[in-house]
Amino acid sequence: GEKEVQLRFLEEDQSAFLADLKREHPAYYNLKYVQSPVSRSEIQAQLAADEALLSYFLRKDQLYILVLGKKQGSLTKVALDTSLQDLVNTLRTSMDQHSEMRSPSSQVAKQHAQGYCSAAYTLYQQVFQPVEADLPQKVKIIPDGPLAFVPFDALISEMPERVEDFRSHAYLLHRFQFSYTR
Repeated sequence: GEKEVQLRFLEEDQSAFLADLKREHPAYYNLKYVQSPVSRSEIQAQLAADEALLSYFLRKDQLYILVLGKKQGSLTKVALDTSLQDLVNTLRTSMDQHSEMRSPSSQVAKQHAQGYCSAAYTLYQQVFQPVEADLPQKVKIIPDGPLAFVPFDALISEMPERVEDFRSHAYLLHRFQFSYTR
């Protein structure tokens, strides 16, 4: 019918536009429309000797962690026993309540501190600890899904005895320098 004819005209207009764009502005066209995958060796060539790329891919209850260093690479598969989304939500909510945690004697503050520590430690165990031994000090993270909302600096590598004593926590920021990319 009439809608199919209109659609065909629009598709022809788009094709003509793209052909003109490719001819008149090839650099822009290539950046916008030509997908060229980057090889592992090209990525590794961009890394300094003291840094690694940590890329996550989340698939249902499986997390795949790709570690690329200057000269080596590995892929680790982690079976998740807890919902990453729930852990991230708990972490973010407890971090947002920092004003209530300033008076550590309150019961609400202790609950938020406990929630934070539990989520920060469990996230560490699931998404960082499995590859930690392969990592140098500088780590570039490419997150996936809810991990895009995780400040890896704030994860903790051991559960503290006093959850409300934030200065004594074993934050990853004490041992790693993180940067994030997409």
